[in-house]
Order: sequence, then C-alpha cells, then structure tokens
Amino acid sequence: MKNSAKRQKRTPKQAKKATQKSGGSPKIFRPFIRFGSYIAASFRELRLMRFPNRKAAWKMTFAVIIYALIFFIFISLLDAFWSAVFQRILG
Repeated sequence: MKNSAKRQKRTPKQAKKATQKSGGSPKIFRPFIRFGSYIAASFRELRLMRFPNRKAAWKMTFAVIIYALIFFIFISLLDAFWSAVFQRILG
C-alpha cells in the first residue's frame, strides 16, 4: 500500500529519473525497443518453422494452380449465365 502511494506522489520529472535509474529506457525510445523486440521474436519464430522440401513445394504449387483454374472456370460460368439472364430481361 505504501509503495503505490509513493508512485502516485511522484512528479513527471521524478518518474523519468526513476525510470532512467532503474535501467528502463526513456519514453522516446520505447517504440524502437518494442519494434526491435518484435523483429527478434519474428526471427525466433522463423527458426521454429519447418519449410517444405522441393517436391512438397511443387505439389502445393500445382494444387494452388489447379484450385485457381477451377475457381476461374466457376466464376466465368456464373458470369456468362447471369449475363445471358440480364440480356434477356433488358432486351
């Protein structure tokens, strides 16, 4: 209880000095420090990833291409159908 009462009584200058004394960084550098820790965490996460070998990568690439072609054909058929319907309606 006493500890929180002391914190509330500090002026901004005292809080800044306490932050600098305790090894913390000034407020202006915090976004850069957070960005640096984000980059470090991203690289740690990348090290945990398992990347596919060449054969698996080609299989996934062909799967994406086939899916895209099927989806393209489906959308093209829908477009042709609705174009014909609206041409009949509008004359």
